Amino acid sequence: MAECNMPRASRALTDGRSRDYTNQADRFGHRHHTQEIFVKQPKNSIATVASRLMKFAERPPWAQSLRGHWHAYIALAAELLDWEPEDVADELDALGLQGIAFGMIFEAFATHRDKISCSFLADYLKRVGWRESAPARQYIQTLRDSTLGLYEILEVHRDKGFLLRDLLDSDAEPQFVDERSATHHLARWDIVAARVLPVLKRRQFSGGLLPIRRETYLRVLRPEWEESRDELEARAEFFRSLPAISASLWLVDAIEQAQVPLPELRNYDGEPILPGTAQLPLRTPADSVAAVLDAAADWVRAGDDPPFWNWLGGAPDVPAAPPPEQDTGLIFQSYTDSNAPVRGGAELQANRLIFTALSAARMERGLTRLRALLGAALGEALVKYDNLQDTQARKHAEPVDISPKDDTVPPEIDASLIQEMLDRHYRAVIDQPVPMLDGLTPRQAAIDLHTRKRALEWLKALENHEDRRSARDGQTPYDTRWLWTTLGLNRNDQIR
Repeated sequence: MAECNMPRASRALTDGRSRDYTNQADRFGHRHHTQEIFVKQPKNSIATVASRLMKFAERPPWAQSLRGHWHAYIALAAELLDWEPEDVADELDALGLQGIAFGMIFEAFATHRDKISCSFLADYLKRVGWRESAPARQYIQTLRDSTLGLYEILEVHRDKGFLLRDLLDSDAEPQFVDERSATHHLARWDIVAARVLPVLKRRQFSGGLLPIRRETYLRVLRPEWEESRDELEARAEFFRSLPAISASLWLVDAIEQAQVPLPELRNYDGEPILPGTAQLPLRTPADSVAAVLDAAADWVRAGDDPPFWNWLGGAPDVPAAPPPEQDTGLIFQSYTDSNAPVRGGAELQANRLIFTALSAARMERGLTRLRALLGAALGEALVKYDNLQDTQARKHAEPVDISPKDDTVPPEIDASLIQEMLDRHYRAVIDQPVPMLDGLTPRQAAIDLHTRKRALEWLKALENHEDRRSARDGQTPYDTRWLWTTLGLNRNDQIR
């Protein structure tokens, strides 16, 4: 039985011109990750295909070829990051990502073929394929003939699968792919690099599945594809290099995200978020306090049971200052029904007034304003601030209390309040300048044919964010259909 020729790529990577990363290859080599590859393989007779493939990969010349593919991947990632290869390997280990990366690279190695060599999977089938069951052989044959693709997720069906659009084949119809675990962490409009295999009358992912940031796809992969797709050799080279490039881009994004500090939360006025609560005892009847707040133009009643007022942040003769320019951080702000920014809130109880604000400066201004309005009607304020980081730590440290509480807001009411808040927010946003749209409003960008694609990307990013937020918080996703209609955009429009 004839031996397979050494794959061309591996010979180039293992000659004297290449640096020796043997230690890194050993640390992240195939022996270490046998149990992590092809974790989504078909069940029953195919469940142990991965371990048999990995065992066969230990034979020469395949062990050297696999090492070469891994070296090439580490070197490419190091070049993109401007790091040393050893540092890339260390970071993979520190982030716990080596198994995911190795899964993608192993598939690239296993399916690699050129004019003078057969593929690893072809050699496996030729030598020991007779030992496999018919379903296992079909799976290996399908994987052998597969190519890595880029797909956009159109729909997520929890614990069932995804409806995908092929971004590299404009004529292909959307296809449903069976999948369970990934439906819990991927969202609508995510982009994935994956191999979709038709096996046993259904479609499924192979083991390598990498989420690609939309920004990375739009900035790097889509332009490369547009330049390559119409020329035969360039197109073939794009598909040959896609596994290593997509895995490297995924790793660069993962490392950069891990190193970015958490954004600082600020309010509309540019002040750091610091939730505060002030309790002010009443020295006059509550009805008298309510009458004063109702008469003040900068206090807007927002509820009656109990009485509650939104504070707009300034007396009529001292209008609130416009928000300063923000270079970093995230803006957190709530609004009234008329889209006026709310800078505090007051709840009136039988014997006290509770004032809340989201910064120390707002707390001070709010208390000063209340003193000016109510004077001796209020006693000394007891102010308490709640550090956000401490709050998050307590959420993780304290046991979950599942006992019923009379004052718990019913989930359907809580969801309704969130929907109303988001409605007000997005109805205002579509007519406000958006940095992603170069200062245009979403409505303006959707009308102009030259910027319509960017408006579509903005809306997809918005839906992707809302899907992730609702899944994280265990809520029903926000219904964005009215946004598509209002902006005259179509979900079926494709961005190439």
